[in-house]
Amino acid sequence: MNLPVLHDVVCSECEAARRSVFSVLTNSDAQHMKTAKHCALHKRGDVILHEGKYPDGLFCIHKGKVKVFREGEDGKEQIVRFATDGDMLGYKALITNKPYVNSVVALDDSYICFIPRSMFFEMLHRTPELTTKLMEHLSNELRFTEERLVHLAQKPLRSRLAETLLVLHDTFGFEADGKTINVVLSREDIANIVGTATESVIRLLAELQKEGIIELHGKHIAIIHTAKLHHIAHIAR
Repeated sequence: MNLPVLHDVVCSECEAARRSVFSVLTNSDAQHMKTAKHCALHKRGDVILHEGKYPDGLFCIHKGKVKVFREGEDGKEQIVRFATDGDMLGYKALITNKPYVNSVVALDDSYICFIPRSMFFEMLHRTPELTTKLMEHLSNELRFTEERLVHLAQKPLRSRLAETLLVLHDTFGFEADGKTINVVLSREDIANIVGTATESVIRLLAELQKEGIIELHGKHIAIIHTAKLHHIAHIAR
């Protein structure tokens, strides 16, 4: 991954911020927020948020990829979602003043901006458009969560795996070859998303490869026939 030179990034000049709730900030508001926030490099595997800790601000991904997960009673990870450029982390706990219910780990070297609590709430009060944008974001995230719960309950395992691969593509895009999903995950991580055993994911991925729908290159997964994957996932194109 080619990381940019680390600077304190102004949201109005940040490509990632243009895809985030902070896209509605005026240049003066973005400059004002810059006085309090800072951007830091988190190496692959670094824990950015710890489940059970109280927030003192929120994080926004400038460049990178992370996984959001919680630990079950058996110690096994349950991946809740992934996040990438422009996505926020920890904002629900900050708004409700509750501990983090999830942990966040960097999937690769990532630049992540931190906005202190006081500055975030100041920006909400002085920028009604930001409040509206945040409400839209929360509504979309709730809808996605509800749809995922329904799919986990109703879809067969093969369909859930196909849908997961499509979601990974929608989140991270393709590499330069136009077919390889631009994120590297262990088979265990994929199993945690789908909600099944690692062995089942390994078997189903092998079946999809045999059918010519995907290609496997180590931990890299390439989608060869997107239409067939949509059909298996029961998702209309």
